Amino acid sequence: MIDWEFHSGLMLTGTGLLGLVAGQLLTHVAHQLPISLEHQWQQEAREVLGLGKEVTCLPKHGSHDTSRPRDWVVQIGCAALSMVVVWQLGMTLQALFALLLTWWLITLSLIDSEHHLLPDVLVIPGLWFGLILNSFGVFTSLSEALWGCVIGYVSLWSVFHLVKLCTGKESLGAGDFKLLALIGAWGGWNIVPLTLVLALLSALLANVQYLLRPKSSRPAVVPFGPHLSIAGWLSLALKPTLLHMM
Repeated sequence: MIDWEFHSGLMLTGTGLLGLVAGQLLTHVAHQLPISLEHQWQQEAREVLGLGKEVTCLPKHGSHDTSRPRDWVVQIGCAALSMVVVWQLGMTLQALFALLLTWWLITLSLIDSEHHLLPDVLVIPGLWFGLILNSFGVFTSLSEALWGCVIGYVSLWSVFHLVKLCTGKESLGAGDFKLLALIGAWGGWNIVPLTLVLALLSALLANVQYLLRPKSSRPAVVPFGPHLSIAGWLSLALKPTLLHMM
């Protein structure tokens, strides 16, 4: 018994340290990737306009300061979530892929919260990776994963067009559709409704918090990606419990 507890504690400690390292890496990726994409898009725009490839008006971005309090919070949070994954799934292949998804969602959340951007270069490979994994039944069947991808995308796409038709405003971005499709591709169609409910509740609470602030300090746009990521992670974590209850 003592030996098992020792190995379990050692396993969680190692996972926590790995999560800290992963957190440091993904904060760097979340900082550098939007800069690289902006540079690429400016080059492509100049080529289309016939202005050549040289970019002369790039904004100045200093080196990423990993000592920022927010980055430490992200790294500690990444370590904590990684430990939760391994504590729930053990040292299994499924836990390894669940860790990758956790870090993927954290990276996307950081980018979206700061830049209001869910880059295809991260979202699309994540979606395909989920489908490939589930072709081997890692988290669910390929059929459920495929329908999770379809239902995830179509549900938010429908909400977007319905809101736009009624109000004339764009409430979501295409990246949000793809992110929910990614979550469905990993967890299957049956986690999509719970993901949507949890994401909407989270966004509602965030908006209430912003409404309590003075108008001058309210953000013009509240990104939905972090809420989807949190909700998707929780839905996938709760899936075994929910299926047992059904």
